[in-house]
Amino acid sequence: MKRVLNSLIALILLLAGSSVANAAVGDVVTTLEGLSNSKVYTITAPRGALVLNAAGTNVCCGTKGTPSTEAGADQWGVISYKGGWLLYNVAKGQFFNPEGSFTEVAVAADVVKLQLAANPKENYVFKFTQGANTLNNNNAGGFKFDSWSTEDDGNRLTFVEAGDLDAAVASSVNIATITWNVVDEADKVVATEVWNTPPALPMVSRVLLLTLPMPPVLPRIRLSRPATPLTTV
Repeated sequence: MKRVLNSLIALILLLAGSSVANAAVGDVVTTLEGLSNSKVYTITAPRGALVLNAAGTNVCCGTKGTPSTEAGADQWGVISYKGGWLLYNVAKGQFFNPEGSFTEVAVAADVVKLQLAANPKENYVFKFTQGANTLNNNNAGGFKFDSWSTEDDGNRLTFVEAGDLDAAVASSVNIATITWNVVDEADKVVATEVWNTPPALPMVSRVLLLTLPMPPVLPRIRLSRPATPLTTV
């Protein structure tokens, strides 16, 4: 016996849950409730912005580091997922791993905690942590998760909305063909749908129709595209 999954297409489809966005482009977000899985944001500490580095291998400070000049290098999806948050860089088209790299497949090790600072400063009200580590701008060009936990100008962050996540992805990657695969726990593809989608067409306007097996098979949805697939498990 099979069932049919009928969902709106957006990056949110890959991820569990969504919050309601109250902000517009250019607005500063100051509450967790103001964040949305379908938006992108710039993330900035008083010492500088969190940006993809020029090599595309890690992150850096936008002012003292060597940042990428690609469109979307400073734009981040801040995505509520499995009780925590994922950071998705638009230019890289991948999730940020707190160890200091990027990955096409989001796993538990990539999930971080986003919380309000205990001592916010003006609009710098957020901080990212994972376990005992905090995301810090080290004032020497780097941004990394480390043991420094005292709130200061390196780890208090402000988020400014920069647009829609699906539109940002489409503008930074020339998506000509999109393949949706649903895989079971053995990584076997159980359903597939291929679209020819012009980059200008917002993915949120599309509807995905896939026939999936009933439990106990737990499907995962995998988006493949010509450059870097975007996948969650």
